[in-house]
Amino acid sequence: GPPSGTRTPLQDHYFHLAKKHNYVARSVFKLQEIDTGVSPGPLIRPGMRILDLGCAPGSWTQYVAHAVGPRGRVIGVDLHTLKVPAVPANVTFYEADAFAWEPEEERGDPAWFHGVISDMHPATSGVRDLDVGRSFELGARALDVGKRFLKSGDGFMVIKALQGSMFEELREMLKEEFGKVKVCKPKASKGESAEVFFLCREKK
Repeated sequence: GPPSGTRTPLQDHYFHLAKKHNYVARSVFKLQEIDTGVSPGPLIRPGMRILDLGCAPGSWTQYVAHAVGPRGRVIGVDLHTLKVPAVPANVTFYEADAFAWEPEEERGDPAWFHGVISDMHPATSGVRDLDVGRSFELGARALDVGKRFLKSGDGFMVIKALQGSMFEELREMLKEEFGKVKVCKPKASKGESAEVFFLCREKK
């Protein structure tokens, strides 16, 4: 890959596109492509409740808040704070460990969700097997959250993963919980060679 601090032309394109549309990060276009690429689509629809794990800096939260509209709800959880200039009214943000989050009834949090999304990735060490192992752990823990809070039947997950030694193991774990599991490689991910997303639908 390019040296740190420099972007490929493709990454540069999405960076400028994100700025133009007031998104805080270019990763929004990865979710947009997954969302609009399903048939019948989109995946994220008005009125839905979405749990966004590891949501900072907040571009996925921004996208989902718009997609679910005023009747929908988005809960975002991250140890880092959101960089979103104005948090939409249908978003509740918790500065907390995404894996330890519990709904707070007094804040009107939903007890279940239509979708759980996770763009979480480990701080990369440069040691591929170590990074893949950490990515697997994040995916498996996100799945545990999905098992607890997702609506059966049409509940879905979008989980970032790194291709490598434990990738198939994670896929099998997801297949045990969902009727459909698909690997997506959005155009906006092309610069990040090992990065893909699992799109999991039909929660069992």
